[in-house]
Amino acid sequence: MNDKERMNLIRKIGVFGLKDLRKLAPIGDIGYLNAIDFYRGSYPKSGMINDIMKAFYQQKKRYGWTETCTSSRYRNTDNSYSCPELKLYWAIDSGD
Repeated sequence: MNDKERMNLIRKIGVFGLKDLRKLAPIGDIGYLNAIDFYRGSYPKSGMINDIMKAFYQQKKRYGWTETCTSSRYRNTDNSYSCPELKLYWAIDSGD
């Protein structure tokens, strides 16, 4: 996500909030997240990304969004995720 896309997303969050992520779509690529946060049942520590991911997992079942995962690298530890309905993309490196 470049600076222009990030600023546009920040503006959309300011206008629509996070109660319905469909209003923010297309969200874009939010980058790499740390797998240890997910294993502990928490979310990333950075504010906007934290809020988006928390809202995504809270709303996923309600709106019937799909979450796809593609694994690669050594022992399939580099996982790329996406939600096509929101055009939301992120990756998690769960390597040891």
